[in-house]
Amino acid sequence: MPTPRQGYRGADGRSIPGTTTVISRYRDSGALLRWNYGQGREHEAMHWRRRAYDAGAELIPLYSPDTQIALDAFVGLFIGPDWRKEGQPPAAPESAFDTAEKAAEAGTIAHEMIERHVKGQDIEEAIPPGTDPLVVKRGRNAFKQFLSWRDSTGIRITHTEMPLRSELHRFGGTIDALGIDGTDARILVDWKTSKGVYLDHLIQLGAYATLIDENLPDLSPRGGAHLLRISRENATFSHYFYGPDVIEKAKRNFIKRRELWDLDEDLTKAMK
Repeated sequence: MPTPRQGYRGADGRSIPGTTTVISRYRDSGALLRWNYGQGREHEAMHWRRRAYDAGAELIPLYSPDTQIALDAFVGLFIGPDWRKEGQPPAAPESAFDTAEKAAEAGTIAHEMIERHVKGQDIEEAIPPGTDPLVVKRGRNAFKQFLSWRDSTGIRITHTEMPLRSELHRFGGTIDALGIDGTDARILVDWKTSKGVYLDHLIQLGAYATLIDENLPDLSPRGGAHLLRISRENATFSHYFYGPDVIEKAKRNFIKRRELWDLDEDLTKAMK
């Protein structure tokens, strides 16, 4: 969930960091660099195939009496058999990030649908006017998978969008949801729109559990945490469960990062 517009503040009115602010400082940048590299390669490959097709479409008629057969053969051999079905390769996006942004849009729609459904709101309002029908279809598919997961687990969502702060550790966070599982155990539920599941996600669950323990001990997720991931690539849905022992380790990990964040801030000020 997004940080409140005014940010998080302690009881004394002073600004305190949010969970993502603390965690992102120690995030492994390798995955992001690999993603950027892959996006660049894919983007260039699409440009190359499009240029090759345009060149073939221009030159083949000069040397072949049956232009379409020759062009189909050229596409199949040098551009890719899958693209032969389309008649020609698609134009490369203007930006290397256009494809990822469209995929993320489908994931965002699914994410919004889930939130609206949990809160009893109209899920159709999660779809911006003029959205690509394929994007909408993918978003709906992920939402249906969420419903199947919920029905199969018997989980009941009891609280949503809970902004909390820790005066003990001086940080804030907004929890997606709390619920009760089929055994009547309290659980933490979080949904992410991402390409994969990362250590940061698990540590954030630990931070949220820490906030609940301090502010709402009766709701502490002693039954563990459920992470629901919606893929940025195609808006598919997947589910991960982490037991109480794992969440305890994630809590300790986050608290140490929070302490280190303060040390970093102090050292940064000392260097000025």
